[in-house]
Amino acid sequence: MALRSDCEALQAQKSDLEKQLEGRDRDVEALREESRQTVQSLKQSLKSAEESEHRQKQLFHELERHAEEQVQAISAKAQALKDAQRRHLDQLAEANVACMARQSDC
Repeated sequence: MALRSDCEALQAQKSDLEKQLEGRDRDVEALREESRQTVQSLKQSLKSAEESEHRQKQLFHELERHAEEQVQAISAKAQALKDAQRRHLDQLAEANVACMARQSDC
């Protein structure tokens, strides 16, 4: 009778342990699924970050090119103004020489 009682107790313990094991198996599978989803999410975030970085580099190069074009345009305008100013000064000098020549005739 004691042996039968011990067997029943062991059977109950076995049943409890099997239920615990099943619960842990479900927990492990849930953690695996959560991990897979996290990995997928991280991969997507990384891909988005890489695409964003690529686009930012493109924009930077476009801005850099545009700035260089602006510098060249400003330099060309400055040179044109300098040339015009030089021509104007030359004309003033010629006019001044002509005026002085007329004054000396008097």
